[in-house]
Amino acid sequence: IGAEGESAKGSMLVWGDSHMGALMPLFDKLGKEHGIRIYPVATPGICPTAETYSASSSHAGKDPGTPVLKFLEANPIKHVFMTSRWDLYVYGLPGGEKNYLLSDAETRSRTPEEAAPIFVKYLRKTVSRLNELGIKVWLMRDVGLQPRSVPETVAQAASRGMDLNSFAIPASRVRAKAKPINALLDEALAGLDVTILDPIPYLTDNSGRYMMAKDGVAIFNDRDHFSPTGSNVLAPLLTPVFKSVLME
Repeated sequence: IGAEGESAKGSMLVWGDSHMGALMPLFDKLGKEHGIRIYPVATPGICPTAETYSASSSHAGKDPGTPVLKFLEANPIKHVFMTSRWDLYVYGLPGGEKNYLLSDAETRSRTPEEAAPIFVKYLRKTVSRLNELGIKVWLMRDVGLQPRSVPETVAQAASRGMDLNSFAIPASRVRAKAKPINALLDEALAGLDVTILDPIPYLTDNSGRYMMAKDGVAIFNDRDHFSPTGSNVLAPLLTPVFKSVLME
């Protein structure tokens, strides 16, 4: 996606789970605008780390991350953007489901206490390997989970003639919930050549609410996956990444 053929002035690989996939329309748009070819790797339920897998039986024993590293070893791509719903792989789903806890060859995680050190170890190992290949890494933190499905909630507010963000929660609550996973991300990435990006300020309005809609459009397709149009809210956050690629 992004720029094609001779119009491409640079390249970037983007790597993550379904949350990365939800950003593809924006990456395609920015790639075309800046002349950057985008190589997408977005696999639902799979953390962008090598030598790991999700604990569910359908993923057990698989290592989808290592082939990505091998691809980068074989191709002259010097920029990688990573994002996912990071907390899913350590703490599981809000309802208690733990099928996505990050596991490795020795441990099939069943608790956050087992998954957390695996997450830190292999995220650090993966980004370290990217750095060894001369690759600059950008990593975006979690997008906060909305309290309810956004399209239906926004439609309900609109039908009542209310502000579309009437049911939005304070961004401070989102930040508080993100503290544990952000601490693990910071631990894993300390001292590495990686720029950490925070999406929360771009999703917070002047009243401090964590927005469900902007400019009359629902930002999310559900509780945390961007809608194709809604993802544009992150354009100011991601545009400097594309400009950096062009400076190489």
